[in-house]
Amino acid sequence: MRRAVLLAAAAAAVSSIHALQLDVQPGDTRCLGEELGEDTPAKFVFKQAPRNNKPLDFNSKGVYVMVTDPSGKSIFKQMLRGEQDVEFQYTSEGPGLYHICFSSSAHSIQRVDLSVGRHYDSESFVKSIKEEALQPLELLLSRAEDAARAINAEMDLSIQRESELKYTSVNMEWRINAFALFSIVVLLGLSAWQIVFLKKFFRSKKLL
Repeated sequence: MRRAVLLAAAAAAVSSIHALQLDVQPGDTRCLGEELGEDTPAKFVFKQAPRNNKPLDFNSKGVYVMVTDPSGKSIFKQMLRGEQDVEFQYTSEGPGLYHICFSSSAHSIQRVDLSVGRHYDSESFVKSIKEEALQPLELLLSRAEDAARAINAEMDLSIQRESELKYTSVNMEWRINAFALFSIVVLLGLSAWQIVFLKKFFRSKKLL
């Protein structure tokens, strides 16, 4: 059920957008942070906004905006003038906190509108859901592979033991046969020696 709901939700691209306003004091710098994952497409939109229903003074100095990545490297910078939207699209190269800083050199408080949208590819989202669903099956397959390897190793060990036992048995049989043959030769030799010795003994006694 959970998988069906997730796949249904992944039928379209997933997006997350949030916006806010902030006031920048004269000669001051204000920074915000936005957490982005790896390879996440993001869209930043900046513009100046009027305060207290007063029109903007286009002759005054504007607000300088700069975006830096987690390593502190500047990836975007521009001066904002007027209520015209300034857009910046970027795909994150690595996960981390991206900083958005506004600096004002005007003589009055400047208001800035900021919106950040993060867009996720539906195909990638469906792929991640499928991978999540396949994890239990992959776990079972991994366990089955481990069991097959263990059985194969046990069979190899059994074959090795059988070969060693066979070699030991053949070697032992050869030793037994050699010992038996040696015993027969010794007995025959002793018998022949006894016969010769007895003949000499009897002849010396003149019994033969």
